Amino acid sequence: VNPNSIKLFENLDLNIKELVGSSKWIQYITYSEIFFEPKVSLIGDCFVFRDTDHYSPCGEQIIAEKSNLSALNENLDK
Repeated sequence: VNPNSIKLFENLDLNIKELVGSSKWIQYITYSEIFFEPKVSLIGDCFVFRDTDHYSPCGEQIIAEKSNLSALNENLDK
């Protein structure tokens, strides 16, 4: 993934969380709290990235397995 995109989304997340953080009506969950972002391109025998915008099929599987989707479900119940 393009390192600039990662940094931009991290900053966007921080800004949104700061803006809505004091709201009793909105609970914001950052991208990084949910989505597993591999730091390396090779995990086991899987080449995670196909290019700068897409994941390989095995990379998608690894990311799906390691992402914290339960954070979404926990917050839907509140």
